[in-house]
Amino acid sequence: MRKFIILLCGLFCLSLSHSACAASTPDIEGYFTDTTNTVSSKRDIIQRVENFKKQTGITPFILLTQQENILLAKKALLLQSAKRLADENQGFLLLIITTDSRQIELIADPKALPRLQASHAALIIENHTLAYWQHGLWFQGLNTALDVLQAALLQQPTPPLTWYAPSDSPHKNDLPGHPLGFLFWIMAFMAFTWCFCFTTRWRYALKFTLAMTIANLFYQALCLFLSHGGFSLHKIAPLWAVLIGFCTFLATWLWTRKRR
Repeated sequence: MRKFIILLCGLFCLSLSHSACAASTPDIEGYFTDTTNTVSSKRDIIQRVENFKKQTGITPFILLTQQENILLAKKALLLQSAKRLADENQGFLLLIITTDSRQIELIADPKALPRLQASHAALIIENHTLAYWQHGLWFQGLNTALDVLQAALLQQPTPPLTWYAPSDSPHKNDLPGHPLGFLFWIMAFMAFTWCFCFTTRWRYALKFTLAMTIANLFYQALCLFLSHGGFSLHKIAPLWAVLIGFCTFLATWLWTRKRR
């Protein structure tokens, strides 16, 4: 009798966990469904999807979720939901993006399959968007994914990379970086001229190069901390710091040419 009660309790807990998992599984709400609240400019994405639909005759549905390894049965339900929202005479695509692991899955209905190989298209999308998503540029990555997917459907070459800024961004037309960044580097250069004593031209230039490169790394970390309240090492661009150091080396080398 005790074993029977334990078995019933186990089955009851299993049913509760299964229902909880089923309840947490996302549903298709429209052209763009973001269950993670990652993208703020949903209106811009929807307008881009509508333009995609006019250009290709295929309706794309985008789902952003944190859930990984969605069951096949649930994928079938997602396809049914997308089919009800799509036009009867048009095919549709379902692009599932997992925000935590950056996994991409592209599912095409039978009407879109003759024009697109889903697995190959998903790989192309991942190659063009993974760098954006790793740095939190979800809006840019989604627009790039739609550009690549549209070119694949129309059998056109992969389009050049285009920068997309949300319509609600207050500084969407500004150059990247802080407006006072250039002034900061002038002040840093002047400070290093007071700190370093001239020995030889080569050593003097190397001192400036190393100092400005390290200063740029700290500057990037400070900007990330002030804008996001924290930073990750993968968001710091060492190549940009090396470029700053190289330009500093050239400037110092030319500046000290009369001291030889």
